[in-house]
Formats: sequence, structure tokens, C-alpha cells
Amino acid sequence: MRRPTHRVSVKIALCTPDGSKVLVTQLAGGTDGLPGGHMEFGETPEIAIKRELREELGIVYVGPLKQGRFWKDPKGDRILLGFIGELDENTEFQLQLEELAGVCWVSHLDLKAGMVKSLTYGDFLEEVFLERTV
Repeated sequence: MRRPTHRVSVKIALCTPDGSKVLVTQLAGGTDGLPGGHMEFGETPEIAIKRELREELGIVYVGPLKQGRFWKDPKGDRILLGFIGELDENTEFQLQLEELAGVCWVSHLDLKAGMVKSLTYGDFLEEVFLERTV
């Protein structure tokens, strides 16, 4: 009997050092998301998230990485591994234009007000904001 297989992706909530904002990517298709992507064969989740940050945002991430929750993507067959990190709000990016239209920093109030379009990671970000303000 064949068992179902799942692809594994990594996503990261990059917070400002004071925890008041998180970086959201604006995808070329018009929706918002978090930096990250599929793990490649042989990669650890930590290596995968750092590679994705280099590819998507053009940054070499050296800050702390904390493993967050994991969940099944409601739109497909992916398992998502969440990470939490810190990044200065003034960081300059070299965006991967094939995938990303831009990035923006959003607050918890922005998230609650619905200013983030079609983000499927809302529950994860809620937990991140709660953790960072406790």
C-alpha cells in the first residue's frame, strides 16, 4: 500500500527587533505571503530558509532562527514549517522579481484590519505577534 507523500516548505515571520512589525512579501500574482519556499533534497529546514531568503530577498540572514509551529497548507499537499526571526526594518532587499512584486512591514493592527491580502499564514502570524508582545 502506498502512503501519501507531502512536499515540505519553510516560511519565516521576520519581525522587527521590538516585535511590532513583520515582513510580508507581495507575490507577483497579487497575494501576500511570507518569505520561504520548498525544501530541496538533502537540506535541513534551517538551511532551506536561509537559501530562500538569499534567493527571494537577496539577503544573507545571520540573525537568530527560532522554530515555530508547523501546519498543513489548506490549499494543497504541502507541510509548512514556520520559523521566527528578527530583521531591521531598514534592511535593503534585492527582490527576486520573477516571484515577488514587493515587500512591506505590517503591524498586528494592519493584520487585524485586513490590510494583508489572501495571506494563508494568518494564524501563524497571530501566534508570532502574541509571543513577541508577552
